[in-house]
Amino acid sequence: MHSWIKDARIAVWGYGREGQAVHQYINDIGGYESLVILTPEPLEGLSGAVNIHGDDVFAAMKSGQFDVLVKSPGISLYDPALIVAQSKDMMVTSATNIWFEANPQARTIVVTGTKGKSTTASMLFHVLKALGQDAVLGGNIGVPLLGLTPGRDLTVIELSSYQLADLKFTPDIFVALNLFPEHVPWHGSVEQYYRDKMSPLFSGGDRAELPLVIAGYENATLRRYADEYRGEIIWFDANDQSTGFKAPDNFTLKGSHNLSNFAAVFTVCQALGYADDDIFAAVDGFCSLPHRLEEAGIYDGVLYVNDSISTTPQSTLEAVRSYQGRPLILIMGGTDRGQDYVDFSAALDGHRIKHIYVLPGHAERLSAQLGNMISCSHAQTLEDAMGKAKEIAIEGDVVLLSPAAPSFTQFKNFEERGHLFMQFAKTL
Repeated sequence: MHSWIKDARIAVWGYGREGQAVHQYINDIGGYESLVILTPEPLEGLSGAVNIHGDDVFAAMKSGQFDVLVKSPGISLYDPALIVAQSKDMMVTSATNIWFEANPQARTIVVTGTKGKSTTASMLFHVLKALGQDAVLGGNIGVPLLGLTPGRDLTVIELSSYQLADLKFTPDIFVALNLFPEHVPWHGSVEQYYRDKMSPLFSGGDRAELPLVIAGYENATLRRYADEYRGEIIWFDANDQSTGFKAPDNFTLKGSHNLSNFAAVFTVCQALGYADDDIFAAVDGFCSLPHRLEEAGIYDGVLYVNDSISTTPQSTLEAVRSYQGRPLILIMGGTDRGQDYVDFSAALDGHRIKHIYVLPGHAERLSAQLGNMISCSHAQTLEDAMGKAKEIAIEGDVVLLSPAAPSFTQFKNFEERGHLFMQFAKTL
């Protein structure tokens, strides 16, 4: 199946969800000479592998003692240690590439975008199943590909920019929702992030044919990059009814961004040959994923909304627009990725923002870019922000957690941040 495994000295760099799946996968196949797990901190209890950690990782790379390096998504493609590894003629690959190599006959739909990819991939999977397709869903959404058996008809795969940057295989359909500045520390620049995210547009991969691209016409940056593509593109636009698209009566998700997500799903299914009415019927029963405009409940007449997934100014603005006309108390802030909030601040004009509480991480810069026209103050913790919000909230207000920034300053991930918000909403 994988000729490179036989008698190879293999290293797996990173031991999160994907790294563990790679370890299990290679261990099950066997036939390698040695297997090493590279991590920042020491690991115990590894089966069939040894652990190199801390400063010894770079030394191991420099020594050239591995034939194959399987990189986890969190490791930047531009990490100096990885550049050293490549100079030693190591084969560098990823769990995503290994899955594609192992399943050459799988019909695949890759879904990506700065925002909306998890919702769109999940909605597409839901609709395809309702239409009678034998489909499975995996990838960045939380189901490691190496533990996934392809669907007999289709496999829907959500991929992040980290996973797309070095993808060597071409999906059958590539769904690109939008492009906004994000993940600059990993990619090195906004421009490199865009090109890594759109990598299937710039190379044919290991297949001769190019993917069918389904792309969001409303996003100007996406249109600019699609101009370079020499394959077929079908554009979707939630505002263009000439394609037969409309907002179905059974669509329950809030926000114009979710309608755009459904427009992507609708266009994919049209391309697969399904009738419009069948697609509209098939979306019935699909509910929003957790931490995406998730309404925690109404307490003392105040609605609490968990939108912890929103890590960019653009997605937070969509959340604000979803409650157009309602008085909003907004909780923002987190890890600084160099994002610009000046345009975001200007776009808040016309919305009823009572106050913004800014969490640590880049509070000073964010507060400065929000300007003096918006009532804004700092909070030390999420609990502190919610306690302060409760003091000023009155019946009819909305307390909205939509950070416009990643969570890593105070939380493991956006899920932990969202769960705490839900808990505090009920207990404070």
